Amino acid sequence: MKNVLKLLVVLISIINMYGQSSYEKIRDYVYSGDYMNAAALIQPAIKENPKNESLMIICGDIYLELDKPDSALIMYLKADDIKGDEPSTMRKIAHTLSILGRHDEAVKEMKDAIKETPNDVQNYLEIGRVYIKADSLKLAEFNIAKAREINKSMPDAYVALGDLYFAQKVYELAKNNYEEALSLNADLIEARIKLATAYYWLGMREFDKDLANEFFERSLKEWNTITKKDPKNAKAYFEQGKILYFSQQYENAAKSLYEYVTLRPTGSLGRWYLAQSLYELRYCDSASIQLKICANEIDSIKSKALRLAARC
Repeated sequence: MKNVLKLLVVLISIINMYGQSSYEKIRDYVYSGDYMNAAALIQPAIKENPKNESLMIICGDIYLELDKPDSALIMYLKADDIKGDEPSTMRKIAHTLSILGRHDEAVKEMKDAIKETPNDVQNYLEIGRVYIKADSLKLAEFNIAKAREINKSMPDAYVALGDLYFAQKVYELAKNNYEEALSLNADLIEARIKLATAYYWLGMREFDKDLANEFFERSLKEWNTITKKDPKNAKAYFEQGKILYFSQQYENAAKSLYEYVTLRPTGSLGRWYLAQSLYELRYCDSASIQLKICANEIDSIKSKALRLAARC
């Protein structure tokens, strides 16, 4: 009887999956953290729903998660064409322009968003982040301070302030603000990622070996927390693996980086760290496969990757 019930559950799931639209499938994949399968459905979904603003937004988010900001920007602009002057969409456009280094356009987009909703704290935080990326730190500080005037207890404001200190390489103050944000909301994954990164850089700059190791341990502890809370967070596995790789903890680095390339098969840099970790461990069968893939994907390391593969 139990086996029959299990079979029925599976059959119902399959029927539901086939009955869903491409957009619904994308939402389910994103909810489960499966961005690769979600990305494969983007074009069919757009064909089915060419005027669906929410679909364009979620497609932009997928592309951004997969480190394809050019494609993300196209999607966000499509959403803006469907329903213009939405501050949340304008913030996404500005954020993506900023990633692409188009800082003047990002600033203009955020100024337009502020005109639309002058009391929206998120607008001031986003223009602050844009100014940080543009290296206009005084303007960033001014806008983040304005956001805090509107809402002093908002965790995002502490994260933005942490970003400002991080950009100034004042990692201790960056750490303090990320910790403050997490004390207000422990579920802020992005803040925890930034805290882990701040710990890493505090360790890198520390001359006292014991204290440096303590910072590295704290960083890794945060990455472990992130991967437990969000087991499909590719960035967490990458950053954790990178720290372990540079700390010469190759076995643990390889485990973390393997998870990363499983989630992000196109993540060439993570694959390169994985390949080198496997090489250092003398797991030459696995290392050779990864090294040859890297040689085809990253021109700058091609000769080194082939040399290591030959040694294997």
